[in-house]
Amino acid sequence: MAAAALLGITALFVLGHSWVVALIMTGVIYRVAKTDLVKRWSGNAFNLLLVYLVISIASGLVFGAVDLAMSSGRYSSEATLGEKVGDWIRYVTAIVFAVSAVAAYRHRYFRYPTLLHPLRS
Repeated sequence: MAAAALLGITALFVLGHSWVVALIMTGVIYRVAKTDLVKRWSGNAFNLLLVYLVISIASGLVFGAVDLAMSSGRYSSEATLGEKVGDWIRYVTAIVFAVSAVAAYRHRYFRYPTLLHPLRS
């Protein structure tokens, strides 16, 4: 239940643009976790949040530059490419955490492949 609650709350934080709070929360849960399942899921969530952070910042910079170049510095009230892509990255990440919460509730564990592994998962 603790792992499922952690992942569900993490999904909500990611949807609400509070990924820094989610990153801190998963790191603290990893540090204080007593059971192996919670420790593995929180480590995996922390690593996945770091990858999400890198992808969202990189895509924001790249697509922000594209938006600026395409608009020639003019302001537009329409959603920009950077906002749309950033929203989709956030939605997909939240769905991944929701699926993880269901798996954790069923006492299952699977590790998402990530390029960053500061915490063992």
